[in-house]
Amino acid sequence: MKRSVRRSWLAPVFVLGSAIPAFAGIAYTCDPNIDLAHAGTCAYLNSTIAALYNTTFTNANASIYIQYGPTDLGASNTSLTVLSYRQYLNALTASAQTSGNTVQIAAVKALNSLDTTLHGTDSVVVPSALAAALGIANPLFGLVADGTGFCSAPGTEGCYHGIITITNEAGVLYYRSGVEGRNQYDFYSTVEHETDEVLGTASCIDTTNPSGLTDGCPGTDTPSAVDLFRYQSTGNPVLIGTTPSAYFSYDGGVTNGAGTKMKVYNTLDDSLDYADFTSSFPCQAAQSVQDAQGCPGQDHGLDITNDGGAEINILNAVGYMLNAQPAVPPVISNVLNGATGQSTLAASTYGAIYGAGLSTTNPGRQWAAADFTTNANGTLNMPTSLDGTSVTIQGTPAYISYISPTQVNFITPAIAATGNGVQVILSLNGQENAAFPVTLQPLAPSFFAWDPGTPDNGKYLVAQHADYTNVGKPGLFSTAPPTFTTPAVPGETVLLYGTGFGPTIPPIASGIETDKVYNLSPTPTATLGGIAARVSFAGLIPPESQLYQFNVVIPPNASNGDLPLIVNVNGTLSVSGLITVQK
Repeated sequence: MKRSVRRSWLAPVFVLGSAIPAFAGIAYTCDPNIDLAHAGTCAYLNSTIAALYNTTFTNANASIYIQYGPTDLGASNTSLTVLSYRQYLNALTASAQTSGNTVQIAAVKALNSLDTTLHGTDSVVVPSALAAALGIANPLFGLVADGTGFCSAPGTEGCYHGIITITNEAGVLYYRSGVEGRNQYDFYSTVEHETDEVLGTASCIDTTNPSGLTDGCPGTDTPSAVDLFRYQSTGNPVLIGTTPSAYFSYDGGVTNGAGTKMKVYNTLDDSLDYADFTSSFPCQAAQSVQDAQGCPGQDHGLDITNDGGAEINILNAVGYMLNAQPAVPPVISNVLNGATGQSTLAASTYGAIYGAGLSTTNPGRQWAAADFTTNANGTLNMPTSLDGTSVTIQGTPAYISYISPTQVNFITPAIAATGNGVQVILSLNGQENAAFPVTLQPLAPSFFAWDPGTPDNGKYLVAQHADYTNVGKPGLFSTAPPTFTTPAVPGETVLLYGTGFGPTIPPIASGIETDKVYNLSPTPTATLGGIAARVSFAGLIPPESQLYQFNVVIPPNASNGDLPLIVNVNGTLSVSGLITVQK
């Protein structure tokens, strides 16, 4: 079996200019021997493979020459441009700001917060096509058709951004005749693979050095653009590593960006491309990333333009802007109280939206420190948008605490609107759902409840002893030790947590993270199992935003068992839930 595609670099250092070449779009020019070997090949490349790039990206600029020659399956030569890290980051930032694309925005954020400390004073190597796409252009240099020299106007006749050489070994590649053997590789997928490298997916890491992995680009520890997005774990970028666990991530390692396949990079000094994914070991019946290189015949009859998204994500992250895709508005199926799961909401109350297409972040995530902004007085503003997802309640922005494609958690703004038909609208990257009507009450006092994954879901209130161990019947959680929850004892004070209990004294400014204690006044009253229970404290506590804490004394004469707690706040009763008591 042939090895995976090897790549070779021509790496002169070029002077940077500013004018963008007139050439735009991907176009293939084929050596006459290509069509002699299989008629119509070049036309197919331009109508199918080039069309894929041209309909996917707005700024993919590359004139590519295809030829046969002695190589492994294929190899790409491209002229390279050496930028300072700051030049590259500034150009990528401008691209992200122009596109508003979530992948590019996340990429810029990750580079600023993580990679800058590694590469901030270094250089970055980019192909001439990527430099042109980012607006870093003249004088760019290209390659002449035979690959032996450079030319000064890539995209003009006879001057190419890249040259792809395909093996001339008979019987190795097939052309989708329908009768190809399972030990043959696909010509068209090989060209697509090499086109990705001409555009910018190729690593600077050299896997062919006898002494092991080395940096194959000019300078010391100089990354290519794609190398900036190589991670071993969240927040842990890596340039050269021999442990086979590095993966492509555009958001600081949080997400494995290799499509749905969740694959890792090749990290072995085995002559395989260091920037390629180990997606085909073992071979898979369904197409995977760059399948043609690792599994001959495995994309027989499959759509070669559907690679699972990895290459599109990579090219998007390094600087290619996506065309506008057909808009698919988010769909809301329900809006409920975040504590009780009931349809009772009020101002400054945790809520949950359920539906489809609510976020592009998958898996979901909670808000993080970087999502908060700081006021002049040191207080923190809660975010009104996470990764392009935002919510309004009757036109006023809500605060977003969690996002996923099927659920978004939010805090209602401190608005006075109440009644039926209050409109909830979720927006994802500018696409809005049809307004979902909810009922907003002046108060919606609700305590959070345990969700143990059993028929007891929602029955028992989240409560803690003074030492912050958990209150509940023993064995409430089948996946935890029986002592994970223990009953309350008459006379002790337990801590409960809730939402929707209303205004505090002093009032808290709208939208800020709780920065100090804010008391409910008058102090609410409570009963447990029908017996009065003293509330020793009720109010908002830092640093949990809009989260009320109640300190409730278990009545000394409380009976054993699961007792319902009900709190009365300014005449409004909370939703009942159980506290387990055992003398």
